[in-house]
Amino acid sequence: MDQTDSLSAHRYRKVTCAIFGESCSGKSALIHSLIHNQFQSKYTPTLFEIYTTQEIVELSPSSSSSTGSTDVDAVQIEIFDFGGSEEHESMRKLVYGTVDVIVVTFDVSLGDKSLKRAKKNWVRRIRKHNTTSPLILCGCKTDQGIRISPISDRRKKRMGCDELVVCSAKTRNGVPDVSKCIARCGVSQMSQL
Repeated sequence: MDQTDSLSAHRYRKVTCAIFGESCSGKSALIHSLIHNQFQSKYTPTLFEIYTTQEIVELSPSSSSSTGSTDVDAVQIEIFDFGGSEEHESMRKLVYGTVDVIVVTFDVSLGDKSLKRAKKNWVRRIRKHNTTSPLILCGCKTDQGIRISPISDRRKKRMGCDELVVCSAKTRNGVPDVSKCIARCGVSQMSQL
């Protein structure tokens, strides 16, 4: 029996996700990797773009099923990509409070400096407009040799985020985890409404 035989319930959901981060944090490369499954070597500055991808999220075994089958959500993720420069702030404000999931990127190759800027310049600003949507901090450029230590749930809350993930768009290491995290956070947010 293959995996699809054990999938009992298919729910199709749409999750909106805005991805923010300062210029050169790895945000555009991450989005390109999420959408096209490959690294974009040529950087093109972003003003505003919308992309769509799909993720299958397996949930816990169905409690109503005697066969132990797994519930599955097919999640369409609509990604809003905004330029990181200050001149785009008025456009970003339009979506801060309207999306299901928010991702803030930072460059792990710059050490704690980029993480602190992400928290100060992005998380605080976003949380002024949206306190309910899950916020994921995403460390990019892990291929450059710097690693982030695991962060406790308590510290995540103090930082204003719900999840912390790391990835390399160049090697694609961790990119599927980012996609699954967005989908799971979005589905979880919908179930709480």
